[in-house]
Amino acid sequence: KQELLLEHALGVSESRRRTYCRRIDSEFMRRLEARRPKTLSDISRAWYGNATTSPSRYHHSRYAGLNLNALFFRGAFEFRYFNGTLHAGEVKAYIQLVLALAAKALKSKAASSKRRDFNPATAKYDMRVVLLGLGLIGPEFKTARLHLTKRLAGSAAWKGERRDRRTGGSHAHAA
Repeated sequence: KQELLLEHALGVSESRRRTYCRRIDSEFMRRLEARRPKTLSDISRAWYGNATTSPSRYHHSRYAGLNLNALFFRGAFEFRYFNGTLHAGEVKAYIQLVLALAAKALKSKAASSKRRDFNPATAKYDMRVVLLGLGLIGPEFKTARLHLTKRLAGSAAWKGERRDRRTGGSHAHAA
């Protein structure tokens, strides 16, 4: 649902997105909605589009940003969106994001597959709302929020242009 926002927040280049971390297949999403899987085996059939029960390591679907081929081959899913980094704060933010996404997926009873449009003007605010919804709230996640919103435009505190609440006017002042 928030794949486009995540791509921008994580700085995924267009060439990398086309090659190594493609967007989640819309046919997979359609099959999920139609079948409403209850087991990992059901999800596997939706992922591969058939009854494949023994996937290969090099199946073409592994080049998705969310690599579920790794789940069916190795027992662990893989996020391929992240750029290489040695920055401790970025690594920590990436780990916290993946853990929060996994926890949300495990706790959720339902999900929406409707892909949200990306709005560059409100991207920072939108990402902040996503992070708060994932539970990345409080001072212990301040670094994660910083690194996961730093590439996005706009205000993290305001959806649109900030308005002065007292006067109802724009926050900008005439000289």
